[in-house]
Amino acid sequence: MKLEQLEQFIKVIDFGSISKAAMKMHMAQSTLSTSLKKFEEELGCQLIERDSKGVSLTPKGVEVYNQGKNICEQIEDMKKTAISDTQGEEILSVSNNYTIIGKDIFIELYKKYHKQKAKFNIQDCSSSDTIQHVFSGETEVGLLRFPLANKAVHMRNMKRLGLDYHQIAKKVICAVIGKENPFYRLNVDKIKIEHLTKFPFVGYYQEEADIVYENILPKKNRIKENITISGVDHLKEVIRQTDAFTLDVYKAQGFNSEDRKDIKYIPLDPTVYSEFGWIHKSNRKVSQIAEEYIYKITVHLKKHEKMPKEFRYEEQESDK
Repeated sequence: MKLEQLEQFIKVIDFGSISKAAMKMHMAQSTLSTSLKKFEEELGCQLIERDSKGVSLTPKGVEVYNQGKNICEQIEDMKKTAISDTQGEEILSVSNNYTIIGKDIFIELYKKYHKQKAKFNIQDCSSSDTIQHVFSGETEVGLLRFPLANKAVHMRNMKRLGLDYHQIAKKVICAVIGKENPFYRLNVDKIKIEHLTKFPFVGYYQEEADIVYENILPKKNRIKENITISGVDHLKEVIRQTDAFTLDVYKAQGFNSEDRKDIKYIPLDPTVYSEFGWIHKSNRKVSQIAEEYIYKITVHLKKHEKMPKEFRYEEQESDK
């Protein structure tokens, strides 16, 4: 038996129906019903009776509900005690969707606050893991990046989980190439997507964005096989030493840890956009240090005036 099952059972009774409880907990009604059934099976008795008006407790259900309510209240008291012990302690907890700026600003704030009473936690992870970590409370805020074509799917998922999403910036997606690629020596402002089919695409396939970016490319007339890397740290080195390319947004020189040596960013033709944003739980107030973290990232990404015109997101462009 899991504590989560007990909490779900109590919420169903408190709300008076499975559908209302499922809505409040941002989960599918079928999933909640299955969880309740397993809970009853594990206890070996029927706890609730269902009818058109909602749910009601069986005699055994009354006993389990009362005992369970006391257990959950005791656990909540323990959580409050733990929080009171860490009051005054700043905690920056971030799920970072493999963004360089996310790591850079995290390091900047660590240097600023590490001598004070503060804790720091950052996890580089996929967009789906970023969403799950924030939803579960494992991290307070999450940084996301995704092509605009994939935005609707993420928005539906975040709404279902009770997460607030805030757009920070939109950037032009570029082909990222090194000296071994013939386009490196050409003085071009854009590169046609179909011209990239002559070269291997290199991607980190644990990250959904790389899979979605690759789907931008034509599926026919691909001449070379793709290159799969085990970690994002190897990506730029592969690009420098081969004719392979990847797709990413333009990064200005202001990124502390971005190594731009022998690397070029060339916008795609037709133009494709990617969006950056951040998420947090709808019912959770964002901490002061997290607000500072997001503010610094926003200021950095909003510096369009320092970006070459071909890399700017034109606000008059439609999102459709």
